[in-house]
Amino acid sequence: MNLGITREQMVTLFYNTAAKFGADTSVTSTYKFDKTYDADKIRDYAVEPMKWAMQHSIISGAGVNGKEIVVDPWGTA
Repeated sequence: MNLGITREQMVTLFYNTAAKFGADTSVTSTYKFDKTYDADKIRDYAVEPMKWAMQHSIISGAGVNGKEIVVDPWGTA
C-alpha cells in the first residue's frame, strides 16, 4: 500500500534531520507563516517545522487573492 507523505510530514522530516545534524532550526521570522490561510489545519507537531520551512523557503505555498498563502499541510508532498 502506498500512502505517500503529507507536506507537513515532509517538512517535519527535514526539520528533524537538520536538527540532528546540528543545523540551526530556530525560527526568527513568522512573517510568511502568519499570512498562511490554512495554518489552523497544520497539526501541532508540524507547526514549528512548518514555520522553519517557510522561513527558509523550503515550502512556499500558493497565493490566494495575492494576500494569503495556502500550504495545504495534508496534501501529498
